[in-house]
Amino acid sequence: MSQENVELVRKTMEAFSAGDQDSVFDLATTDFTFDVSRTDLEGGVHTGRAAILEFLSNWVSTWEDHTVEPVEFIDAGGDHVVVVLHEQGRIKGIDTWVEHVRGVVYTVCDGKVARYDEYMDRAQALEAVGFSG
Repeated sequence: MSQENVELVRKTMEAFSAGDQDSVFDLATTDFTFDVSRTDLEGGVHTGRAAILEFLSNWVSTWEDHTVEPVEFIDAGGDHVVVVLHEQGRIKGIDTWVEHVRGVVYTVCDGKVARYDEYMDRAQALEAVGFSG
């Protein structure tokens, strides 16, 4: 089941990168929760399609030349997949580039993505699911 979860998360991320919101939410539970409270003080926790899309729309509108790319997919066992993301971009009106690596724990429930929990880095995400390193 774990490899299936990794593939589900990979598919979800590909749909998100392609801007295919319908496919993203087809692959998610109706109460899909998107938690960026650990990495963005104003980010918070958002549940359900409308709330998540509103947050993402506002967040994306602040960037120019923004990319988020998966660097690593880790089968964390059970219902969890850890993804290491490389994010870079330039905030509108500022010439400085921002770049960082985040760790994300995806939780899968009954073959659908149920949660996205973002952490400051790979180690914190692994620690959240009981792994070290």
